Amino acid sequence: MKRVLFLFAVSWCLTGVARAQDQSAVGAAFEREGDDLKENCFKAFGIGCGATLFTGEPVHVAVGTIAPQNGVGIGGALVWHLTPSEQWRATGSVDAVRAFRGAWRAGAYANFVRTALDDDHSHVCERLIPGRDVLPVIGVYTQSTSLPQVSYFGIGPDSDRGDKTFFGIQETIVGARGVCLLPAGGPLGALRLSLSGEANGRFVSVRAGPAGGVASIEQRFSDATAPGLVSQPGVVQFSEGIRATPSIAGWLNLNYLLQYQQFSSVSGGANSFQRVTVDLRHEILVFGTAVPTARDTNDPNSCSIGPTTTACPSITSRNRTGSLTLRAFLSRSVVSGANAVPFYFQHTIGGSDIDGNRLLASYEDYRFRAPHLLMFQETFEHALGSRVPLGIWLSADHGVVARQNDPFDMGKLRNTFTAGLSFRAGGLPMALLTFGAGGAEGHQFALTISPTLLGGSSRPSLQ
Repeated sequence: MKRVLFLFAVSWCLTGVARAQDQSAVGAAFEREGDDLKENCFKAFGIGCGATLFTGEPVHVAVGTIAPQNGVGIGGALVWHLTPSEQWRATGSVDAVRAFRGAWRAGAYANFVRTALDDDHSHVCERLIPGRDVLPVIGVYTQSTSLPQVSYFGIGPDSDRGDKTFFGIQETIVGARGVCLLPAGGPLGALRLSLSGEANGRFVSVRAGPAGGVASIEQRFSDATAPGLVSQPGVVQFSEGIRATPSIAGWLNLNYLLQYQQFSSVSGGANSFQRVTVDLRHEILVFGTAVPTARDTNDPNSCSIGPTTTACPSITSRNRTGSLTLRAFLSRSVVSGANAVPFYFQHTIGGSDIDGNRLLASYEDYRFRAPHLLMFQETFEHALGSRVPLGIWLSADHGVVARQNDPFDMGKLRNTFTAGLSFRAGGLPMALLTFGAGGAEGHQFALTISPTLLGGSSRPSLQ
């Protein structure tokens, strides 16, 4: 309860900047949104009503999958913009959602973006690289998430499906991040490099799973087979990363990330570890322009197309975009002495992970869990036409996990093939209805809703 009160206290402080704005500007923003509601939802109901309800400013409906097995959260979000000087722009939001199954998430987010652009680059929206300046994006946030049901089968590639248990978890994250987009000139300019870093305080509380036909985690596992089950001390987590996002010939977009993370227990216990991640994405454009992606300059509830505007992509867009994405992902953890990676911070594959990423869709959510993960994924998504907000979705996933002191056993690589429909808005797949098959444990139907709005940045990861 103290953490929740602290969360909303910080939220109040962050939104205090918005209250300090000129009252006429705030009133004008509400008046504009009221006019949009009248025009799009009452005079002529259409898809534009959805744009106002779910992306409108300064308030809109917040909706999205909180985490697998915990339902879709519905609530509200308050979004604000502030320009304290010609050099900086600030955006922020406060949101809270709750699912019918009892899961909830509440958070406050603020971004500070340097917007001093050259005249020749005043139109730049996607990236802040004017050719000579290093323009930082600084974000601060606090977020608390409570999940009553998460699956745990054990650790490693040989975990038994019959050992399935449930646990509940609440995690509060307080932190800051920074993204520095390097100058576009010089010999490395074509790589479009950016540096990133973050510092987070993570406070986790694990509890028993819901009553029912599936055992709770403490009934079948111990601290030896589920490290961190008995005690969850607070953790200070730092990360540093370098990202390259070159574009080749206008049809091949690369997104390469190398990241190093350090998790340090504040109590000096055995829960400290380091993690190295390599994430290589290749997007091949089949038709049209690139599918919109999250923007570092936005917070999770904002969808502005650029740091100097408040405009969002049109939700009525029917761009016939199509792309083939090839991804390779490797994550390895490093521990010292008797330390172990807490089970609630370990990566998972199968269904969706705790952040909503779908990997091996024919398996149950969180099916395989371990300190090390290797995954390959091929995804094809294409709009069905200019008049229908639907797309076809095809993917093939291949993944394996490994225990702390074990190498990857490629003979235990799991494979899944998925087909389904994407529900699109503004050219971006906002929800997926999929059928996954090909694994050794049957098949799975799933409906997932994007946890962010058009162009909104990702929320702090729970793992």
